[in-house]
This record gives sequence, C-alpha cells and structure tokens, in this order.
Amino acid sequence: MITTHFMCFLAGEAEPVVGLPLWRRSAGAEPGGFILKSPDSTIDLAVEWTLAEGETIISSTWSITQLISDDGLAVVGGSPRIEGALAVVMVEGGVFRRTATLNNTIMTSAGRVLVESVSFRFGPAEMGA
Repeated sequence: MITTHFMCFLAGEAEPVVGLPLWRRSAGAEPGGFILKSPDSTIDLAVEWTLAEGETIISSTWSITQLISDDGLAVVGGSPRIEGALAVVMVEGGVFRRTATLNNTIMTSAGRVLVESVSFRFGPAEMGA
C-alpha cells in the first residue's frame, strides 16, 4: 500500500476568522468542492482550526457520511490526533467513481463545538475530478 501525506489547508490568511478552518478559505478548497483521492492510497488529512487567543482543542472526533453504504472510506484506527490547532486523521480506501464525506467535530476549551466536512471523490488523478 502506498502512503501519501496530504495537508488540506494553506496557512497565511491575513485575518483568520475564529472557528473557521483555514483550508476552507484557501483557493481551490471551497465549500462544495471535492478532494480527489485514489482508492488505493492512504492519506493524512489535517483541518487547521482558527481559535481565539488561549483557546485550545480538547477533543476531536471523525465520522464518515457515505451516499452508498459501501463507499469504502475508512478512518485508520488509532490515527486521529490533535496537534495544536490541527485536527489530524489518516484515511484509506474508497470505491472508484463514488464519493464520501469525512466530518470533523471538535470541542474547544471555550466550550464551543465546531464541525467541518471534507468531501472526497475516488479515482485516479488524471480523472480530472
């Protein structure tokens, strides 16, 4: 199995919006878009959350929404972790030409619950998603 590392955000926004993940506001990662993923690859995905000063992520959970019950996307056991303002997970699988959505729910030290979703389309890079 080939493992690739993928960061789904671009840092460097001039004025971050508290509670909104940075990757969502970066070019090419707009709401409603898809990340193209090969069904044979295993990738690390990180959502970088913009938090208020002194606020931290105290918990992070991941769930998968699939249109068809066997779209094949799976969270690699033991991989979810928190690294500062990053919620990180490793995902694998998928069924060619299907889609699935990965959902990240965090709770912060300020008591806020924030949710973000990342949609995947499965196929080779040359498919053109």
